[in-house]
Amino acid sequence: QQQLDAKLQQLNNTKGSLIGSQKLNFTASASLHNDGLLGSDGQFKLTAGALENGAGLIQAGKDLQLTATSVNNADKGQILALGKEAASSLEISGQLHNQGKIAGNAALDVNAADIDNHGGS
Repeated sequence: QQQLDAKLQQLNNTKGSLIGSQKLNFTASASLHNDGLLGSDGQFKLTAGALENGAGLIQAGKDLQLTATSVNNADKGQILALGKEAASSLEISGQLHNQGKIAGNAALDVNAADIDNHGGS
């Protein structure tokens, strides 16, 4: 499957996988709880209300465009933009609480109303 588009109110992804080989456009308008794998070998556009990334992996092989009202990336959570050609971004209208890992191989712009990076990288 080359492109995967998914739009829903909420998702509880416990130990599951949602993967798009070339491009993934994913929207969880209310809430998204991830303890599994959400990713794409290519571009990944993720839009969520409240994003709870407990022990999960959110990964883009190219650029990652993440938009959410709030993000809680717990100590085992990882948000990774592995592409080296295009800039990636995290746009959080509320709080970004990071105790895990948020990283990019190219430019990674992080904008949030409030950032708590205690224990995170």
